[in-house]
Amino acid sequence: LEATVERLLTPWEPPTDKIAHLIGNDVLAEVRPIDSAEYKAFLRENSLRFIGLVQWWSEIIVRGPMSAQERLTMWWHMCLPTSLDMARSAEHGYDQLQSMRKFAFGKVRWLVDEVVHSVAMGYYLNGVDNFWHPWYDGTNENLARELLELFVLGIHGKDGQQNYSQEDISEIARALSGWRLDQYHQTSSQG
Repeated sequence: LEATVERLLTPWEPPTDKIAHLIGNDVLAEVRPIDSAEYKAFLRENSLRFIGLVQWWSEIIVRGPMSAQERLTMWWHMCLPTSLDMARSAEHGYDQLQSMRKFAFGKVRWLVDEVVHSVAMGYYLNGVDNFWHPWYDGTNENLARELLELFVLGIHGKDGQQNYSQEDISEIARALSGWRLDQYHQTSSQG
């Protein structure tokens, strides 16, 4: 029993040799214009890479060692999901899985913070469209709303009272508006 519990709860790192070509570099190229044949080929290649990542992870879940960490990673991915259409690349999807794997046994707060600031989630819930201009307040509340509604609080508490207000959503959206993409990696803006 002790050995089984130890095996189940020991963190492990899945081998990445089969997907090194999918995640080893930035797959988002500077191909322009977006209606060119090169860009369309890039999008096809990008989709194939993401499918390869999904196949790799599915194989690990089915054939890998029975690990509570991997089961929790899958569970967290169901709670904090992204999609191929919005994660944009296998690299970003892999980074998000690694965050979930890293914090699977850790504090939920650390996991949510890491995932909310990930590039995959930034694309998935329009965090990359959340910015402010002096002439236009373009804060996009989608990420802030989903964070509160789906990821951490839920709309209503056990007593039936609403858990957060529209002002809470607006303020979180403002706080997240400082995050930018630098060559498709999430960074904090200065100033």
